[in-house]
Amino acid sequence: MRDGQEHRVAVVGAGYFGQFHYGAWRRISGVDVVGIRDRNVARAQGRQAVFPDAAMFADAAEMLERCQPDLIDIVTPPESHLDLVARGAPRAYLDRQLYSQKMRRFLIHETAIHFIDTF
Repeated sequence: MRDGQEHRVAVVGAGYFGQFHYGAWRRISGVDVVGIRDRNVARAQGRQAVFPDAAMFADAAEMLERCQPDLIDIVTPPESHLDLVARGAPRAYLDRQLYSQKMRRFLIHETAIHFIDTF
């Protein structure tokens, strides 16, 4: 993330639990929600009332490429997490616990690779 600038956040998921995440992002200063992805585009568009400048997407890969977020907030069912984390690591944030050893190992590996690449 960039010091002194707004942090660009992309959110994956606009369902019931998403309302709590969007409300929290709205209350945090220095955050700009730049992209919202949901399989149901109409549901994602419903979040535009809170974030009118955020782009709406049905495809996570397209959102990540176009928005270049600093952080990805994943608010989707657990079975979708590994694929989404793989696309966005090490920027992904999951609301729930990391459910599997496989995902934990993946995150540790990807985060280590990221830090090695930055030095």
